[in-house]
Amino acid sequence: MLRWIVVLLPLAACDFGHIGNPLLLPVRAVGAGLDNAAYNAERRKVRGYLAANRDGLLVGNSPGPAWNGLKEIARTRPDREAQMLRDFVDIKSLPNPQWLDRATVIAMVMGDF
Repeated sequence: MLRWIVVLLPLAACDFGHIGNPLLLPVRAVGAGLDNAAYNAERRKVRGYLAANRDGLLVGNSPGPAWNGLKEIARTRPDREAQMLRDFVDIKSLPNPQWLDRATVIAMVMGDF
């Protein structure tokens, strides 16, 4: 037993650069998995909103009736709203599958996730 303590105690204090403490790797893996699951859930919500409201997002090159809902779901910061609008105007003529992919990325990047 003492032999294991002598081996593990120094190992617990080690930091191997970017890998970190090897005893914490399982905890960090679980944390990363939970973070990814939460992000993916938010992404599905944003994508679903975009798919259901494409026609109401823009009126010409201005925000449409569904714009405020997108800002709320994507948690868009006010300082990023103008850029998000420009990006949506740039992609408005894309076919639906391409538009949905690009619009989801834009909303997630401009959001506060």
